[in-house]
Amino acid sequence: MSIDTIRAMAFDVDGTIAGEDSQVSSRTLRALALLPRAGIVPVIVTGRLLPAALSILRDSHVDGYAVACNGAVCARSCDGRLLARTPMPSQMLNDLLDASDRFSLVPSVFSLEEIAVPDDQGPSPDFLALSNPGCPLAVRDLRTCEAFKVMFWGRPGRLDELSGPLRHRFPSLERSLPEFFETSAPGANKADTLLALLSRLGIPPEHCVGFGDGGNDVRWLRVIGHPIAMGNARPEVIAFAEEVVGDHRDDAVARWIEDRVEVGTERPATGPSPRNPGDPTGGS
Repeated sequence: MSIDTIRAMAFDVDGTIAGEDSQVSSRTLRALALLPRAGIVPVIVTGRLLPAALSILRDSHVDGYAVACNGAVCARSCDGRLLARTPMPSQMLNDLLDASDRFSLVPSVFSLEEIAVPDDQGPSPDFLALSNPGCPLAVRDLRTCEAFKVMFWGRPGRLDELSGPLRHRFPSLERSLPEFFETSAPGANKADTLLALLSRLGIPPEHCVGFGDGGNDVRWLRVIGHPIAMGNARPEVIAFAEEVVGDHRDDAVARWIEDRVEVGTERPATGPSPRNPGDPTGGS
């Protein structure tokens, strides 16, 4: 891979550019800031809420894009305007919540700007709050929410046991982290939303580098030119990655960028000017 041919870099967050505390370090934020100066468009590709995803780019003081809620929403960081928006059908939401009751799993429902939980007890709300800083967690009736993503929390061994029956009922369920299954609406996934974004920006997928670690990163990493796995990634990610870097707890992605991205001679940035944001996904 020649870095001179790269026009976009896409990043999962939890387990990839976020550390053990679920926060993105100042070193990684500085590394992201190198990309536009080298003519590379940064794209956050995450299961986090849209505001939490956009905040990473804004904290880096760069203009880029966020594919959030596992592809159900997409926006540009300079203005936050929605470029893609795919809510979950209410029947699917109810079916998922019925399954969480049946298997004694802890559900959470992601809307555009908040995460709804059944109560404020247990490890699931703690993790969600840490991984979505500044975004509210609301205790409410989950069946009344406009859902863009649903997550199930459970013990890793229990989720291993339930993997077959859950995926048989809900083929779109993905194992994002050892303690979580999650899904978005049919047709809303990281891969398709990222491909649509790259297409509208005029960037061939083969000119995109991507970093990920979880089962829900497999599909989108497969459709780009240069998939890179974290050292802490799940086996199914490492199996097809072009390269494996270090652990997310050690700023491995930041180190990779620092070692390879040259900013001495700036290349023209790809995509619409920040003063004329356009609509790279063709509308919601």
